[in-house]
Amino acid sequence: MSEFDEKFIAEVTSAIVNGTNDFEIAALSSLQGSYLQRIHNDRKATDGSSLGRYRSEQYKKKRRERGRQTEEKDLEFHGDLRRSVKIGKSRNNNVMGFDRDLSRLIASGQQEQIGKEVHVVSNDEIAELDAAYLRELDFSLNKLRNA
Repeated sequence: MSEFDEKFIAEVTSAIVNGTNDFEIAALSSLQGSYLQRIHNDRKATDGSSLGRYRSEQYKKKRRERGRQTEEKDLEFHGDLRRSVKIGKSRNNNVMGFDRDLSRLIASGQQEQIGKEVHVVSNDEIAELDAAYLRELDFSLNKLRNA
């Protein structure tokens, strides 16, 4: 192996080891966007099915008074649940999850009421996470190749 090859391999290894945290954060950010889009904008459960409609006329009235839509469930009233999905550290690992216990309880209650998994990452979202990680790795390696 030539000196150039050894140097390049050392640079690639270093880029991967040192960039892992950045790759994970970028991938988790992509996951966070997909996850929130699915639940709050597309109004879909983990399996891709609809979250359903609001049934209670009393709750619909409360939502209308707050300027919220009342047709399809979007699991958003004040926006606290959406805003509580954060990227952070847990046991020295990068993770995505709720940053408040109350949000976890609300999410659990919503799933129970709807009768579907909602706040569980879907297979498509996991595939997006993997793809985002690989894009970041590829970008980093291309920078090395072109340096």
